[in-house]
Amino acid sequence: MGTDIGTDPSTGSPKGSGLTLALLAFSHAVVHALSALLPLAYPYVIKQFALQAGDIGLLIAITSAVGGLMQLSYGFLTRRVARPVLLGAGQIVFGVFLMVAGLAQNLGQLIAAISGVRIGSSPQHPVGNALLSDLYPATRRGFAISAHISGGNVGTLLVPFVGLALIHAIGWQATVAVFGIPALLAGGTILLTVREDHGAYRRAAEASGTPREHFLAVIARKDLRAILGASLVAAGGRGLDIVAPFMLLYLQGPLGLSEETTALL
Repeated sequence: MGTDIGTDPSTGSPKGSGLTLALLAFSHAVVHALSALLPLAYPYVIKQFALQAGDIGLLIAITSAVGGLMQLSYGFLTRRVARPVLLGAGQIVFGVFLMVAGLAQNLGQLIAAISGVRIGSSPQHPVGNALLSDLYPATRRGFAISAHISGGNVGTLLVPFVGLALIHAIGWQATVAVFGIPALLAGGTILLTVREDHGAYRRAAEASGTPREHFLAVIARKDLRAILGASLVAAGGRGLDIVAPFMLLYLQGPLGLSEETTALL
């Protein structure tokens, strides 16, 4: 029986909430696994497709923009499509396009495939955290969201070693495709087991105002503008998708460090 999610968790977490949290944490781990895997694959991509480091920058810029713009749509989409459907379907799209990326024969095809991957992963943070916020009471909401985030960190930690071993064994393209399998499993399981009272959610969302009104309310607050501004600056120079690819290229290139050392770093 699936988890039935309403919109008022004040009386306690519904039965099956632990399963939902586990599924979302696992799917988050899958998303972060790719972010840790791609920097390991880029040196091979550059060699196989005769690219420059700037071409990888173009790939990252386009695919990140696609995923980021898609995230803006969920204020509207969640009023029309149940959130478990968005999350489950997103994981399936993520997995399918990873397999397509494994078939890419040039930079253009790889950009198109990874753009599809970013569309699939785009609901994970905004929709996943919102779903958990409604699923868990206020006293356990922080635990649920932190567990969801921790799932992503697990994927980040494991992949540099597993991913590098697979790249050496079967090649970067087959490795990327293989990483689509857990996404398909996660997406299918979410679609089959997680439910919400979408009618109740939609009525509550519409009663609270339009997405435009919510956006204006956010930017009207000085503290939230400061947080958004800081996040915008930090996102431009942090982490796996931005810094890590070029860091690995620099460490393995001019500094001559081994793949194993850079994976550990």
